[in-house]
Amino acid sequence: MDEMISNPLTAAAMLTALRSVAARQVAAFPQYAGHEAAYRLGKMRRTIKTKMGVAAERGELVLVKVEAADPRLAAAGLTGERTYIWSRRNAIATLVKAADVEVIA
Repeated sequence: MDEMISNPLTAAAMLTALRSVAARQVAAFPQYAGHEAAYRLGKMRRTIKTKMGVAAERGELVLVKVEAADPRLAAAGLTGERTYIWSRRNAIATLVKAADVEVIA
């Protein structure tokens, strides 16, 4: 898998594929149209478990949202410490510690 990540063409193809999956998962909800464009390719540093089950496994390639400080997170005192990943398993954005995911493309 690391070979795939180090190859920019392959990383770009994986990013496109993951964005396509996310778009299909929310196709029935027009308010989410185009949301996947804000996500980049990341690799999980640890397994993330939520009440819905495992959101992502360690080493799994995921979509990660890299953006300016979210005012909702800033209000909660979480600026810079948290980010969102798109969980293909749960078909939902999942808030995780920024240190738990590595942005790779």
